[in-house]
Amino acid sequence: MLHSVRKLSKKSVKVICWVSCSAAAGYSLFGPAGCAKGSGGLRIRLEEQAERTGKPLSEVAEELFCSVKGDVIRVPGMPPMYDYELSPQEMFIKGPMFGLFSLAAVELVNGCDGILVATPDCFESTESLAALRTWFAETSREVYTVGPMLPPSGKNATVNEKKQSANPEEIDEFMGQTLKTHGKQSLVYISFGSVFWPVQAEKLWAFLDVLLEKDVPFIMSHGSPFAQIPDAVTEKVKASGLGLFSPWSPQQTILAHPVTGWFVTHCGFNSIMESLSFGIPMICWPYQADQPQNAIHLTDNLGVAYELLEVRTGELGSKPIYRTGKACTGAIEALRNEVQDILGKAFGEDGAKKRAKAVELQGAFEAVWAEGGSSRLALNKCLDALTAPETGST
Repeated sequence: MLHSVRKLSKKSVKVICWVSCSAAAGYSLFGPAGCAKGSGGLRIRLEEQAERTGKPLSEVAEELFCSVKGDVIRVPGMPPMYDYELSPQEMFIKGPMFGLFSLAAVELVNGCDGILVATPDCFESTESLAALRTWFAETSREVYTVGPMLPPSGKNATVNEKKQSANPEEIDEFMGQTLKTHGKQSLVYISFGSVFWPVQAEKLWAFLDVLLEKDVPFIMSHGSPFAQIPDAVTEKVKASGLGLFSPWSPQQTILAHPVTGWFVTHCGFNSIMESLSFGIPMICWPYQADQPQNAIHLTDNLGVAYELLEVRTGELGSKPIYRTGKACTGAIEALRNEVQDILGKAFGEDGAKKRAKAVELQGAFEAVWAEGGSSRLALNKCLDALTAPETGST
């Protein structure tokens, strides 16, 4: 799209790119810390390599963006991590088109005139945000941090959202009943978004087993087209009365409800923004792309989450983790023990501290859109830049 706009425009046209990820992820996925190094001429180099090797461009691009060497990724403001930690589970999205998509994304971010980032300043590490802005400033471009793009707290649980849900009445009834039987902040909400789903689904069923054993109620959204729930699991959960499966859930409604205590998430950026907008701490189950870095930021930097490590799968998932120096076993029993430990902490004193930090961020999120708030100022600055006359343009 960027190439088309540049080619077809008869006069200078500003192109501002929307980026839904953190500053650290943007800096590494598209910029100086990534495999593409954010430099120009990447497509030309890949085309030349394709010609030399006789491979199609899609394959050469996939090799670049999917290959790992065990290099250490160092992003300012973030704990170091090995490059293979960006794929803690077997690659869920891959294939010939993945390389071309990644190439186009890098070209767009590097070739546009500025980016609107769906993050508020208060969410970011000061160092990560400064690094992203410095990188863009080198080419006289701007970074506008304008997140979260949500209505003010308390207005998110809209009628329209419930209309999109397959079973809004059942969810309302379940949450209301759970609030009576288990109390506030007792429910765990589970969602991996609309695409991702565990390749080794038995790990998910083991996670649910621990919830049932510990008498922890839950709602699990399964909007992914890859989601398949065995009849035996469905029957066990139904018989327990503790869980509810929902093919498409009103996520903001659930997060806003006083019964919700924790959000088990793949760490997609939109889910993170929604969770913290309601002061809900998280249990991270990341897959790929920006999700692993998001998980580290939430756990190590912000202290509002735990990360499940034994859910990792595949060859890359079994390699040592930089910040612990240990490798995961991948065994179901190890996962059960980890879940037992995390849930014990989550519903104890340690979890209360993480919740307090999440609530603190909730207040900070609300402030960024107030008069003089960072996101409001950034959006106004972007609008001013877009409407400013171009000097010498034709």
